[in-house]
Amino acid sequence: MRNMTHYKKPAFWVCVAAVVCLIVLAIVPVRNSQSDGQELLDSNYQVVEILYDAPYYSFVQTKETAPIYSISDDYSLYEKETAPDSAWSIKGDLYAVDYSKEKLDSFFDPLYNEADKWLNSISTIYRADTDNDNQRFYLVMQTRSGEVLIAVGYDMPEHKHIRWLYRMTQNSGATASSTNT
Repeated sequence: MRNMTHYKKPAFWVCVAAVVCLIVLAIVPVRNSQSDGQELLDSNYQVVEILYDAPYYSFVQTKETAPIYSISDDYSLYEKETAPDSAWSIKGDLYAVDYSKEKLDSFFDPLYNEADKWLNSISTIYRADTDNDNQRFYLVMQTRSGEVLIAVGYDMPEHKHIRWLYRMTQNSGATASSTNT
């Protein structure tokens, strides 16, 4: 009882330090959970699921026939067909883009787009443009949970659109950059 009568409030700076410690302890697990995903660079990726396939094309792809992708540590994107003797081909250098959700949605046919839940969770987007006449581009996207998505699209002036959207998983084996050196 006697100790309670001598109770003093803690100093202001002690309270501030305690609050800062609590904030740091709350933020660290959140940041770690966002980075638990796949490391994008120096990795191979194979298709786990085709999330979107533009409806106005006759050529259909399955996850077994979809290409394998590789991202080098210098942000180069490579593609390899699933045929036994196919070689890696460079598709372009990835650069960061800041597309809004509306911009991403504009690449898809709204009647057939069932990938919306994935597009809502995108945290980073990289783009690679090919140097050929068909104006193909690639988007490599990572979700807040660490999932990797790769979109293949066409950047034609009259109709910019995504042809395929793949959900990827890391694939073991030599990366394209290590086999091309």
